[in-house]
Parts: sequence; C-alpha cells; structure tokens
Amino acid sequence: MKKCGLFLLLFIVGFSLFGQNKKDSIIQARKEALAQNELGDYVKLTLELATIHSQNAEIDNLLLVFEEGLAATKNNPIKDRPRLLFNYLFQKSFYKTNLPLEDRITLMDSAAQVLLTSHDSEDFKIRSWFYVQGSLAHNGAIEKANRLHREIIKLASKKPDVYPDVLMECYRHRAVYEMNRRQYSEALSLMRSAIESSKDAKNAGPKVSLFLDNAMLLRTMGMKGADESIQRAYDIGQEGEPDFYTAISTMALAEEKIKREAYDDAMKLFLDARKYFEGINEVNSTVTVDVGLAKIYAKQGKFEKVEALYDSLFIICNQRYFTECRNIYSDYVDVNGENLSFQQKDSIYQLQIIFSKKREEVKNLAEVWSLRSDNAYQAGDYKKAIDFARISTTLNDSLNIGELQSKVAREQALQDVDRFQYEKERAELQSKVLEQQNQLFFSILIGLMSLFVLGAYFYRRLSASKRKISNQKLELEQLNETKDKFFGIIAHDIRSPIAALGGIGEQMDFYLKKGDEKKLNRLTQRVDNTSNRLSRLLDNLLNWALLQKGTIPYHPENVPLSNVIEENIALFSPLATTKEVVIENYVPKETFAYTDNSAASTVVRNLLNNAVKFTSKGDTISFSSREEKDKIWVSIKDTGTGMSEKKLNALFGLEVKSKKGTAGEKGTGLGLVLVKELLELNKGGIEVKSKEGQGSEFSFYFPKSKNNI
Repeated sequence: MKKCGLFLLLFIVGFSLFGQNKKDSIIQARKEALAQNELGDYVKLTLELATIHSQNAEIDNLLLVFEEGLAATKNNPIKDRPRLLFNYLFQKSFYKTNLPLEDRITLMDSAAQVLLTSHDSEDFKIRSWFYVQGSLAHNGAIEKANRLHREIIKLASKKPDVYPDVLMECYRHRAVYEMNRRQYSEALSLMRSAIESSKDAKNAGPKVSLFLDNAMLLRTMGMKGADESIQRAYDIGQEGEPDFYTAISTMALAEEKIKREAYDDAMKLFLDARKYFEGINEVNSTVTVDVGLAKIYAKQGKFEKVEALYDSLFIICNQRYFTECRNIYSDYVDVNGENLSFQQKDSIYQLQIIFSKKREEVKNLAEVWSLRSDNAYQAGDYKKAIDFARISTTLNDSLNIGELQSKVAREQALQDVDRFQYEKERAELQSKVLEQQNQLFFSILIGLMSLFVLGAYFYRRLSASKRKISNQKLELEQLNETKDKFFGIIAHDIRSPIAALGGIGEQMDFYLKKGDEKKLNRLTQRVDNTSNRLSRLLDNLLNWALLQKGTIPYHPENVPLSNVIEENIALFSPLATTKEVVIENYVPKETFAYTDNSAASTVVRNLLNNAVKFTSKGDTISFSSREEKDKIWVSIKDTGTGMSEKKLNALFGLEVKSKKGTAGEKGTGLGLVLVKELLELNKGGIEVKSKEGQGSEFSFYFPKSKNNI
C-alpha cells in the first residue's frame, strides 16, 4: 500500500515538473519571438501560455500575459490580435467578479464586438459568441444577448447540421425574449425554428428547457399542445443521467398531474425532484416543490403537514428572497384556507402585502388587496371590503394598459397563426397547381427542344453538305483553270521553241557549205538556249504535276545552301555572260538548311532564272543570307526592271501571264507557283519586295540545319 502511495506521489510530482517545463519552454520561445519581431508566433505562444495559466487557475498571470501581448502588438495588424483581445476582455469579465456588474457587461459586449470585424473563422466566432451570450443573459443583459443571438444564427444557419445545439439555444432565447416583449407571433415562429433544430441537437438539458418554454408560450397564447410539450420535456429528461434539467422537467410534469387530480403521481414526481434539488442545494426550486407538496397535502386533508411545510418556507423566504417566494403567504391561505378564520386570513394577507411591497410587485399587491376585500366581505365587514377593493382597483388600473396591450398582442398572434395556416394551405394548393403546370410546360418544352435539336442537326448536315458541294465546285473550277493553263503552256510554251528548232538543220547545212562560221555559231547558241529553256520548262512541269498529285519526293537533310547556289550560278553563267549581267554569292560556305536538296535546287534555279531574265547589261544579281531563330533566310536581289504593286500582289498564281524578259525571253508563269509550293512542303516560306524600274528582292527561308540549332 505504501509502495502504491509512493508511486502515485512520484507520478504527480513528475507530471507537475513536466507541466512546469512546458510552461518554461513556452515563456522562453515567446521572449525569443518578440526579440526577433516574429509577432505572429509571439501571439500564438501568448494564447498557448494563457491556456496553461487558465488551467492552473493563475488568473492574475493569465490577464497579465494578455496585457503584455496586446501592448507588444498595439501598432501591428497581426492576424490573431483580435482573438487575443477577445480572450482578454471576456476572461477579465468572467474572473474579475469584484468589478461592478455594469463594467463586466461592458467588457463582455466589447469582446463580442471585437469579433465582428476580425478575420477569425466562422466556427471560432460562433462558439465564442455562444459563450458570451450565455454570460450576458446570466447577468441580465438580455438586449445585448439577443443582438448576439442574431449574429450567431446568421452564421450558424449556413451549416445547420454542424451547429444544431447552438441554433436551438439561440432560437429558444430569442423566442423567450420576444414572448416577454409580448410579440407572440414572432416568439411562436422562433420557437418552431428552435424545435426544428432540436431534432439534430445532442444536449438533452437545453432540449428540456426548450419544450418547457414552448409549453409556457402555448399556455400564454391559449393554444393547445402545452401538456404534450411538458410530457416531451419529461421524456427527454429521463433519457440520460439525472441532472438539473431532469429535475425541472419532473417538477413541471408534477404540476400537470395536480391539475388532473393525479395526486399520488404528482407526489412521487415532486419527491424525486426535491431529492435532486436538495443534493445540489438549489433552494429556489426546492421552494417550488414544497409549495406543490403543500397543495397535495391540503387536497388529501393532511393539514398538519401543510403547516409544517409553510413554517419552513416562511423562514426560508424571509431570510433570502427567491423568485418562487413571491406569493408564499397567499399560497398558504389558498392551500390551508379551510382551517383558518377570517381574522387569521387577513393577518396572513397583511404579511403578503408587506412582503410584496418590499419587492415592488404591483401585480401581486393588487391580487392580495382583492383577496383581503373578498375575505372582509365574507366576514361581513363591508366597509373594509369596499376600501380594500378600491386599493386593488387603483393598482389594477396601473396594470390595465399593459394587460390590454398583452391581450391585443395575443389576439394578434393568434390571428397571425390562423392567417399563416391559411396562407400555408393556399400556398400548398397553388404549389400543386403550379407543379402540374410546370410538368405540362416541361413536357412541351422537352418536345420543342427535341424538335429544335433535330432541326439543328439536319440544318447542320444540310449546311455541311452545301459547303462541301460549294468547296468541291470551287476546287473543280480551279482544276479546270489549272488544266486550261497547263494545256496553254503545253500548246504554246512548248510548241513555240520546238517550232523554232524547225529548219535549224537546213540552215546549219547551208552555212556550213558556205563556210560562214559566225552565223553557224549564232545558230548553235540559239539551239543551246532553246534546249536549256525546254529542259527547265519540262522540269518545272514535272515537279508541279507531282506536287498537285502529292507524290513529289521529300527527303530532308542538312543541305549546304552556298553549294546549291554556286551550282545554279554555273548553270546560268553562259546566259548571264551573254547579257553581261554579274551574279554574286555572299552566302557563307557553312550555311546549312534542313530541307530536300532537290527542292532547294529547284527553288534557287527558278528564282535565279527570273532574275537573269529581267536584268539588262550592267545589272547585278546577288545572293545573301541571315539567321533568324530556327530559320535560314536567303535573299536574291537584282537591279533589273522590277514590277508594279498590282503584279506583286498576284505573283504566285497561275492566272498571271508571264512577261517577256529584257532580251525577249519567254516564260510560263509556272516557276514562282512551283517555288511557293515547294517551300511550303519543306516548312519554308517566301517574301517579295519590288519597285518598278528599281529591281526586285526575293527572300525565302528553310528550317535551320540540325547541326546549327
């Protein structure tokens, strides 16, 4: 046994040391955070340290920590500072019981106001405000608590499944508040909302209070259902362990049993409740129970027990006032009246008058004077009866206006309930009619939408077919134009040079026999030029035809563009020499493009052919290059005839008629079309700049060589 005690002592000491070490480490970390101006961490550590002080009941240290935290963050908009300020104000109002009640209420209200403008989570606001409203209501600040209930309901209503208990309590408090203001219609609506929220609520105690308050409201309004509500409160109270709410609901049900004259049941319920109240020293509720027991004893004729109970109650109520003591003397006369003389009754009523005057309970005073008047009348003392009645009437007159207002309010509430029920039934009927209409409209809408979708589908199909036919027609027209152009080229541009070769043999034989070498050389040069032109034309026609069929070979590789240009310059050198045109190549040897070698040669050959064709004696043709990101640009610039803007805009179409060169050279107009399509096939492109009489510059590009990227 001693070993167990020693072990327990060591455990307690060890746990205390652990708690102290944790507190010391937080204090040190808090100092370091402040020294390094890490105010966010400083505030979090302050809240953590305050929690430890609160758990240890170190109230002065708790408030001091909050004050230090607020001072350190005074001029800094730290995120958690509002939470720090809220905790300080609320904890101060809770623990500083020596402060005047008005000051404590101001602190509570200020704490609640802090959260209105803070960026704390809605969950923190709801739970914090809920604590504050409880303290405000407990300390009599009902108006302020009611304002807070509105804010809580506004936030908690967003998640009713998360906060059913909070919503139930706030709706209940607001309902009681409105009932006390005689706004019965509003009170009834709020009470219904509270009952709806109670379906998912977990705490049994507040549920008991809810159904008891609901019974009181229904009784005040003269509506049915109060008995059932009290029974519901009792059933809920019996579900868990006995507590204050269990005893309250038990006492309420006992009062109902007395009304039904079920005295034995009422007695048992009262005694069960009294046992619990005595256990927690709840005197106010014990007074209520004893008054109820006295009523039962009187009904059973046990007047000695009535006397004994009231002797005890008179002592209790005169030592300290409890709300249930307000009619204690009148209740005694009511319960024990058969055993009292008129003089005894009047003496007891006088005690009740003194008791009520001290507490300025006007309504009770009016009732007691009325009871004294009745007692005097029954005793035959009519003068006193009249005097007492006048006093009662005077007191009642001061209450009549309020009572009248209350009655009007109750009637208005009942009318509101009837009107609400009528409007509800009317709305339900309209809703059914509207629902049927909606179903009909929905069916019609579905039908129309189906027709619209089908129509849209067929319209799209028809439009697509029309576009396809239109495109096919356009392609066919273009093919026809291309065919006509192609045959025109074959008919004219091929036939003409072949026809020009006709008779060349006879002329050469004639000049050979005459020995005229000069003319013979001229004929030989003409044959050579004509055959070269025919060869280039046939190459272009073949390549263009392959492009149209989509079967032209495409084998990209790293192509040295300078070599391709030099080969084509050599090809056109005789013609350039004849026209006395200079061709220059400034493209570096190391310039490579990633393209098809044959396509690159065809592009250069056609562009160089055009340049030579449209230059005259003394003109210059030059090749140059530049790199641009992943492209290699090549420019071929001449100082020839140039071209107009109109021709420039239609340069790459078959519809453009070829213009004769400066030496009368003929063309087909096919070369530039072929160039553009070959460049596009090889992921390239072309640009042209030209001014009539000043020459032209054709710039084309291929992708940069893989080795250069």
